[in-house]
Amino acid sequence: MSIRRTKTKNLKDGSAYFTYRIVESVRIGNKVKQRTLLNIGADFTIEQAHWLLLTARIEQLQQGSASRQAELFDLADDLNQLLESTFGINSSTL
Repeated sequence: MSIRRTKTKNLKDGSAYFTYRIVESVRIGNKVKQRTLLNIGADFTIEQAHWLLLTARIEQLQQGSASRQAELFDLADDLNQLLESTFGINSSTL
């Protein structure tokens, strides 16, 4: 699971902007493609340095696993609270 930034054009005036998506890599035959799990939109404000932590936390909540990854990445409680409050992500929403 990762976050991908995608350049998009406005159909009305042709201006370009970026949207963000949570994607996963999937092997189809002998090709690897990315499947969009969630289109986050253009108003994504989490710094790119934290994207790996965000996706690790989402996977952790999705699997319902103990916080082994949290220890590995040294996820701070403040960062978890920020990410979960920003996106409304917790184990009951997955």
